[in-house]
Amino acid sequence: LRTLRYGGFYAARARPGLRVISMHTTILCDMDYYTALNLTIYDVSGQIPWVNDTLRQARELGEKVIFIGHTRPTGWMQPFQDAFFPMFQAYSDIIVGYLYGHAHSAPLNLMRDAVTEKPFAVSYTAGSITTYQDLNPGFRQWDYNRTDNELTGWGEYWMNLTDANLHPDEAPEWPLRYHAPEDFNMTSLSPDQWADFANRLLVEPELFELWTAAYFKGGPRIFKRGAQEAADEILDLPSNKSASATQGHGHRH
Repeated sequence: LRTLRYGGFYAARARPGLRVISMHTTILCDMDYYTALNLTIYDVSGQIPWVNDTLRQARELGEKVIFIGHTRPTGWMQPFQDAFFPMFQAYSDIIVGYLYGHAHSAPLNLMRDAVTEKPFAVSYTAGSITTYQDLNPGFRQWDYNRTDNELTGWGEYWMNLTDANLHPDEAPEWPLRYHAPEDFNMTSLSPDQWADFANRLLVEPELFELWTAAYFKGGPRIFKRGAQEAADEILDLPSNKSASATQGHGHRH
């Protein structure tokens, strides 16, 4: 609990061979005014070397790693992307997942090599149980392989809030709405598969319709977003490049 008390981050073994690293991601974003105004001492709690050391220990012990945090990397300021993305890529052989919150919708983004632009990881956001911005309450249940601790897919559940309000005396239903990757006609959750998926959004209208429902949890609000914008959000996560697009995507719902 020492690092949690002074820095808001910690690591814990979820099961044999699987370590969870919980980062304090809010302090990495421009919404954290202290950090935004004091970038000369931007890693005030020493989180950067701690994450690197924790990954090194995990590799030495033969462990896989899942990252969790509040804000996805698209919302991090550029100095933190520059610090963490090369680290994530260097340890991509043991990192099996990046799971985040904050956005009440359910975006995902590729992390790519700064030179070749080849994707090496995917960050996932599961949406929220709240109804903020006219969305249905929802939650995600992840599947993983107990042999190698790799994430293999997830099931997405959400309540139809409009229907629940019309029947206040009945318990709301939380049906399984879709299961990834198979309902997206994918064979795995690999970065290459998601890059292909993003391009398919442009030419497969039914897939884009399914992704839009998944992204906004079937919410009643009318969202004006085309297939190109949806594909760009998945594909355009810069590694060590300009932060302008990153900040623009960081709060897209």
